[in-house]
Amino acid sequence: MIGISHRSPIGVSRVADLIGKLREILEIPQSHKIAILPASSTGAIETAIWNLLGKPRVGIDSISWDLFSKTWELDVREQLKIQDVTPFCVKDIENLHNRDHSRDILFSLTGTTSGLSLNKESLKFLEKRKGISVCDAASAVMTSEIDWSLLDATGFSLQKGFGAEAGTGVLVLSTMALKRLSEYTPSWPIPKIFRLKSYDGSIIDGIFRGEMINTQSLLCIEEAIDAVTYAQNSGGLKHALSQIEQNFKELESWVKAKEWVMFLVEDERYRAKSCVCLKITDSYFNTLTTEKQWLFLNEMQLGLSHINAAHNIVNHPLCGTPSLRIWCGPTVETEDISSLLPWIELAFTAMKGLCSEKL
Repeated sequence: MIGISHRSPIGVSRVADLIGKLREILEIPQSHKIAILPASSTGAIETAIWNLLGKPRVGIDSISWDLFSKTWELDVREQLKIQDVTPFCVKDIENLHNRDHSRDILFSLTGTTSGLSLNKESLKFLEKRKGISVCDAASAVMTSEIDWSLLDATGFSLQKGFGAEAGTGVLVLSTMALKRLSEYTPSWPIPKIFRLKSYDGSIIDGIFRGEMINTQSLLCIEEAIDAVTYAQNSGGLKHALSQIEQNFKELESWVKAKEWVMFLVEDERYRAKSCVCLKITDSYFNTLTTEKQWLFLNEMQLGLSHINAAHNIVNHPLCGTPSLRIWCGPTVETEDISSLLPWIELAFTAMKGLCSEKL
């Protein structure tokens, strides 16, 4: 199967099978179209941005509260040269109901590098929208309940909530997004890898039936089908959310018992339970410069990796705050979280002892 062309009837049918499984497990309405795209969540979000945003006289509100949402805003400003972009940040969450709802909105549902997640209540402002919503849901799919009626162009990948290979991107378009796509053609040239319309201006409908924009590995498609099938057979979204809740409670209990660490997101209403970010409150650690704090954490990581205790728990180096990031998603067993936590504390204590020599 994996050696067959993605353009063959069998190849297209396998991509279509993946689309169908995603629709079922994520409860995506039949009114929404789903496309499988290259380049992970990044490819899906960039495809939405390049095709849908920039409509004349329709400005953009950008909610930028993590590294990736800031990246999307920067692309809109610097690559597409859209001038009418209004930034919102964490402190603006409570005021989003008062925004101009005729404008488009660009945001991440769960901030992967901030540990912040919008809940159902905070998303209700989207009910009033007249513009379209473009959402990065990379860390939200299979880790939270998503109201698809509020999202018009949603991009994600399968490595987070499904634990699959990272290169496959998924783009979900609502009827509002499809209408925008049909009626609006951007002034800028769109690279072929992002293109959803033919040269005559018509939507390439085959993309939503299993055809792909470029040559992709059917090995990755088969692996993705296996991952989604496993999630379905394991109890689907309900089981995934239950697993995350157990994982988070284990981590939360540990954090509350420690004096040297706390959640990066202080308001628990917006605290992500899957992608959990922790800041160091230890007095010695906070006497270090930001550069040395990152060195401290990276040395911790090297030690943990050397003994196979943890391989990637340091937050993204561009996130701003030197911090830890622990994935509590549905593919992680609670016992693994329990086993990890003592090693983190041991590594932190050891680094404090060695800090004067290392730094």
